[in-house]
Amino acid sequence: MIRSFLVASLSVALAVAVSACGPLVTAGQACTTRQDCPPSYDCFLTQPNTTVTFPGGFCSRGCSAEADTRNCPGGTVCTTFGGSSLVCSPECTADSQCREGYTCADVAMGSTGAGNQSGARKSCRPKP
Repeated sequence: MIRSFLVASLSVALAVAVSACGPLVTAGQACTTRQDCPPSYDCFLTQPNTTVTFPGGFCSRGCSAEADTRNCPGGTVCTTFGGSSLVCSPECTADSQCREGYTCADVAMGSTGAGNQSGARKSCRPKP
């Protein structure tokens, strides 16, 4: 009886603690500043040295090889949006899986063996 009460109390306390933190922000979610993103992420508003802009901002973190998933959170893939910066972007199969202002597009073949060998990987990227 006491054990059941303790388990129930702990479950409620955990649920309250998680909800107090707000929603979990993942790669590709909207932001206006770095503080809107998790600690290891940045808020991208424009792609340096290009004309690419990120509608509504884009929480993400850097990665090292296009089409690779090893340096990115689950469900994301290393992508370039133009220029030389690589960021983790949500994988997708259709435009409907991307935020407004973004499209589901093929990830270019990376320069490593982990690259997009068959064109199967797609990610959400800003619409041209």
